Amino acid sequence: MSVSLSVQERSNESPRKLRLEGQIPGIVYGEKDPTRITLNGKELSKAYEDASYYTSVIQLEIGKTKEDVLAKDVQLDPVTDRIIHADFMRVNKNMRIRAYVPVRFINEDKSIAIKRGGVLNIIVHALEVKCSPYQIPSELTYDLSGVGLTDQILLEKLSLSKGVTAVHPHRDRILATIVAPTSGNEPQAGEAGETTTAA
Repeated sequence: MSVSLSVQERSNESPRKLRLEGQIPGIVYGEKDPTRITLNGKELSKAYEDASYYTSVIQLEIGKTKEDVLAKDVQLDPVTDRIIHADFMRVNKNMRIRAYVPVRFINEDKSIAIKRGGVLNIIVHALEVKCSPYQIPSELTYDLSGVGLTDQILLEKLSLSKGVTAVHPHRDRILATIVAPTSGNEPQAGEAGETTTAA
Protein backbone atom coordinates (compact mmCIF):
# COMPACT_ATOMS: atom_id res chain seq x y z
CA MET A 1 0.00 0.00 0.00
CA SER A 2 1.33 3.43 -0.98
CA VAL A 3 -0.66 6.16 0.75
CA SER A 4 -0.27 9.88 1.18
CA LEU A 5 -2.63 11.67 3.58
CA SER A 6 -3.10 15.41 3.78
CA VAL A 7 -3.31 16.59 7.38
CA GLN A 8 -3.38 19.84 9.30
CA GLU A 9 -1.93 20.77 12.64
CA ARG A 10 -4.74 20.67 15.15
CA SER A 11 -5.91 23.76 16.97
CA ASN A 12 -7.87 23.77 20.20
CA GLU A 13 -11.13 22.72 18.56
CA SER A 14 -12.90 19.95 20.42
CA PRO A 15 -12.60 16.41 18.98
CA ARG A 16 -16.39 16.19 18.85
CA LYS A 17 -16.64 19.32 16.68
CA LEU A 18 -13.94 18.00 14.35
CA ARG A 19 -15.74 14.68 13.88
CA LEU A 20 -19.00 16.48 13.08
CA GLU A 21 -17.09 18.28 10.31
CA GLY A 22 -15.78 15.00 8.88
CA GLN A 23 -12.31 15.37 10.41
CA ILE A 24 -10.50 12.88 12.65
CA PRO A 25 -8.12 14.01 15.40
CA GLY A 26 -4.77 12.28 15.61
CA ILE A 27 -1.22 12.55 16.89
CA VAL A 28 2.24 12.00 15.41
CA TYR A 29 5.08 11.14 17.79
CA GLY A 30 8.69 9.95 17.76
CA GLU A 31 12.06 11.65 17.07
CA LYS A 32 10.75 15.07 18.12
CA ASP A 33 7.88 16.65 20.01
CA PRO A 34 4.44 15.13 19.33
CA THR A 35 2.30 16.95 16.77
CA ARG A 36 -1.47 17.04 17.10
CA ILE A 37 -3.15 16.73 13.72
CA THR A 38 -6.51 16.42 11.99
CA LEU A 39 -7.14 14.07 9.07
CA ASN A 40 -9.83 13.82 6.44
CA GLY A 41 -12.23 11.15 7.72
CA LYS A 42 -12.97 9.60 4.32
CA GLU A 43 -9.29 9.41 3.33
CA LEU A 44 -8.31 7.83 6.64
CA SER A 45 -11.16 5.30 6.56
CA LYS A 46 -10.19 4.20 3.06
CA ALA A 47 -6.56 3.71 4.13
CA TYR A 48 -7.62 1.85 7.28
CA GLU A 49 -9.66 -0.64 5.26
CA ASP A 50 -6.50 -1.86 3.52
CA ALA A 51 -5.10 -5.04 5.11
CA SER A 52 -1.58 -3.55 5.11
CA TYR A 53 -2.55 -0.39 7.02
CA TYR A 54 -0.29 -1.25 9.97
CA THR A 55 2.62 -2.60 7.93
CA SER A 56 3.04 0.08 5.25
CA VAL A 57 4.79 3.43 5.49
CA ILE A 58 2.31 6.29 5.13
CA GLN A 59 3.36 9.76 4.04
CA LEU A 60 1.70 12.61 5.91
CA GLU A 61 1.62 15.99 4.20
CA ILE A 62 1.53 18.61 6.93
CA GLY A 63 1.47 21.91 5.09
CA LYS A 64 4.73 22.03 3.12
CA THR A 65 6.30 19.31 5.27
CA LYS A 66 6.17 15.61 4.46
CA GLU A 67 6.79 12.96 7.10
CA ASP A 68 6.96 9.18 6.79
CA VAL A 69 5.03 7.39 9.52
CA LEU A 70 3.64 4.03 10.54
CA ALA A 71 0.11 3.69 11.88
CA LYS A 72 0.33 2.58 15.50
CA ASP A 73 -3.21 2.72 16.84
CA VAL A 74 -6.77 3.48 15.81
CA GLN A 75 -9.59 4.14 18.25
CA LEU A 76 -13.07 3.16 17.08
CA ASP A 77 -16.46 4.28 18.30
CA PRO A 78 -17.89 1.28 20.23
CA VAL A 79 -21.32 1.77 18.65
CA THR A 80 -20.66 2.82 15.04
CA ASP A 81 -17.13 1.37 14.57
CA ARG A 82 -16.10 4.65 12.97
CA ILE A 83 -12.59 5.96 13.57
CA ILE A 84 -12.50 8.58 16.31
CA HIS A 85 -8.72 8.97 16.78
CA ALA A 86 -5.50 7.82 15.07
CA ASP A 87 -1.89 7.54 16.28
CA PHE A 88 1.19 7.56 14.04
CA MET A 89 4.93 7.09 14.67
CA ARG A 90 7.61 8.88 12.64
CA VAL A 91 10.06 6.56 10.87
CA ASN A 92 13.19 6.81 8.75
CA LYS A 93 15.37 4.48 6.70
CA ASN A 94 17.97 4.11 9.46
CA MET A 95 15.50 2.58 11.91
CA ARG A 96 14.82 -1.07 12.66
CA ILE A 97 11.47 -1.63 14.26
CA ARG A 98 9.32 -4.47 15.50
CA ALA A 99 6.04 -5.34 13.81
CA TYR A 100 3.55 -8.20 13.79
CA VAL A 101 3.00 -9.70 10.34
CA PRO A 102 0.09 -12.06 9.56
CA VAL A 103 1.04 -15.65 8.70
CA ARG A 104 -1.13 -17.21 5.99
CA PHE A 105 -1.14 -20.94 5.32
CA ILE A 106 -1.84 -21.86 1.71
CA ASN A 107 -2.56 -25.02 -0.32
CA GLU A 108 -4.31 -26.92 2.47
CA ASP A 109 -5.97 -29.00 -0.26
CA LYS A 110 -2.51 -30.22 -1.34
CA SER A 111 -1.45 -31.39 2.12
CA ILE A 112 -1.32 -35.17 2.52
CA ALA A 113 -2.16 -34.85 6.20
CA ILE A 114 -5.26 -32.72 5.65
CA LYS A 115 -6.42 -34.95 2.80
CA ARG A 116 -6.37 -37.84 5.27
CA GLY A 117 -8.57 -35.98 7.73
CA GLY A 118 -5.94 -34.08 9.71
CA VAL A 119 -6.85 -30.65 11.08
CA LEU A 120 -4.56 -27.61 10.88
CA ASN A 121 -4.01 -26.14 14.36
CA ILE A 122 -2.49 -22.66 13.95
CA ILE A 123 -0.30 -21.55 16.87
CA VAL A 124 1.28 -18.39 15.43
CA HIS A 125 -1.29 -16.26 13.60
CA ALA A 126 1.04 -13.23 13.39
CA LEU A 127 4.83 -13.36 13.63
CA GLU A 128 6.73 -10.58 15.38
CA VAL A 129 9.60 -9.49 13.14
CA LYS A 130 12.35 -6.88 13.23
CA CYS A 131 13.30 -4.94 10.12
CA SER A 132 13.38 -1.55 8.43
CA PRO A 133 9.96 0.12 8.43
CA TYR A 134 10.24 0.15 4.63
CA GLN A 135 10.69 -3.65 4.47
CA ILE A 136 7.76 -4.87 6.58
CA PRO A 137 6.07 -7.72 4.68
CA SER A 138 2.32 -7.35 4.20
CA GLU A 139 2.02 -11.05 5.08
CA LEU A 140 4.08 -14.24 5.35
CA THR A 141 2.95 -17.39 3.55
CA TYR A 142 3.61 -21.03 4.42
CA ASP A 143 2.98 -23.58 1.68
CA LEU A 144 1.33 -26.73 3.08
CA SER A 145 1.77 -28.69 -0.15
CA GLY A 146 2.98 -32.19 0.66
CA VAL A 147 2.89 -31.72 4.45
CA GLY A 148 2.28 -35.11 6.12
CA LEU A 149 1.00 -36.12 9.54
CA THR A 150 4.50 -36.48 10.97
CA ASP A 151 5.84 -33.22 9.50
CA GLN A 152 6.41 -30.18 11.70
CA ILE A 153 5.35 -26.74 10.52
CA LEU A 154 8.36 -24.79 11.72
CA LEU A 155 9.53 -21.18 11.55
CA GLU A 156 12.82 -22.24 9.98
CA LYS A 157 10.90 -23.42 6.90
CA LEU A 158 9.22 -20.03 6.48
CA SER A 159 10.91 -17.84 3.88
CA LEU A 160 11.78 -14.39 5.27
CA SER A 161 13.04 -11.55 3.08
CA LYS A 162 16.61 -10.31 3.48
CA GLY A 163 16.82 -7.94 6.45
CA VAL A 164 13.71 -9.40 8.11
CA THR A 165 14.29 -11.52 11.22
CA ALA A 166 12.01 -13.15 13.78
CA VAL A 167 12.15 -11.42 17.17
CA HIS A 168 11.46 -14.62 19.14
CA PRO A 169 12.71 -17.53 17.01
CA HIS A 170 12.63 -19.98 19.92
CA ARG A 171 9.20 -18.99 21.24
CA ASP A 172 7.67 -18.96 17.75
CA ARG A 173 9.54 -22.00 16.43
CA ILE A 174 6.39 -24.10 15.92
CA LEU A 175 3.99 -22.15 13.72
CA ALA A 176 1.28 -24.80 13.53
CA THR A 177 0.59 -28.49 14.00
CA ILE A 178 -1.53 -31.05 12.22
CA VAL A 179 -3.95 -32.78 14.55
CA ALA A 180 -4.28 -36.42 13.49
CA PRO A 181 -7.77 -37.64 12.57
CA THR A 182 -9.61 -39.75 15.11
CA SER A 183 -11.11 -43.03 13.98
CA GLY A 184 -14.84 -43.39 14.36
CA ASN A 185 -14.53 -47.19 14.21
CA GLU A 186 -12.74 -47.74 17.50
CA PRO A 187 -14.63 -50.08 19.83
CA GLN A 188 -16.34 -48.41 22.76
CA ALA A 189 -16.75 -49.83 26.25
CA GLY A 190 -19.62 -52.29 26.34
CA GLU A 191 -19.50 -52.84 22.57
CA ALA A 192 -17.18 -54.96 20.42
CA GLY A 193 -14.76 -57.19 22.28
CA GLU A 194 -16.99 -57.78 25.32
CA THR A 195 -18.97 -60.95 26.00
CA THR A 196 -21.46 -61.68 28.74
CA THR A 197 -21.55 -65.02 30.51
CA ALA A 198 -24.78 -66.14 32.14
CA ALA A 199 -24.50 -66.94 35.81
